[in-house]
Amino acid sequence: MFCPKCRSEYRKSVEKCVDCDRYLVEELPPEPQPDFARLVTVFIPDSTASLLVAKSILEEAGIKYYAKNEGVQDLFALGRFGTGFNPLTGPPALQVACDDAEEAKSLLEPLTLQDTEPAEEPIETKKDVRWLRWIAVIVALVFLAGFARTHVSNLIHLFAGPHPLPF
Repeated sequence: MFCPKCRSEYRKSVEKCVDCDRYLVEELPPEPQPDFARLVTVFIPDSTASLLVAKSILEEAGIKYYAKNEGVQDLFALGRFGTGFNPLTGPPALQVACDDAEEAKSLLEPLTLQDTEPAEEPIETKKDVRWLRWIAVIVALVFLAGFARTHVSNLIHLFAGPHPLPF
């Protein structure tokens, strides 16, 4: 006998699940399989506002999406460091299933249109900010190495007592 909710197994003499208070069944139904889809990037926003607008457009159209790198922009050290996105994780991007890609691109096209006037300063591309990622990684590693060295020496002094160690 099995509980259909928590999937716990019981002896034949038991009629209800102790945890869920549901009647038991002889056989469990098969577990639902998750839907896997190939994702295609359809929009890379230039600001948080344009990301939110794009998400609302896709939700209104009933298109399922995944906002890649959205939650990690301020998670790692450096935050958005002058580029508008975290140099370690890259810019956020909206991804949809391959089947919905053309419709999503057509819906989000008004958000991606550029002004016809040339920009005063050139817009940085991924290639231009790649060096920022490497600098951020090196700074983080140097910081972590110094942090670890300080705390390891403190632990050594804590366990070794007041006598200095020969190294």
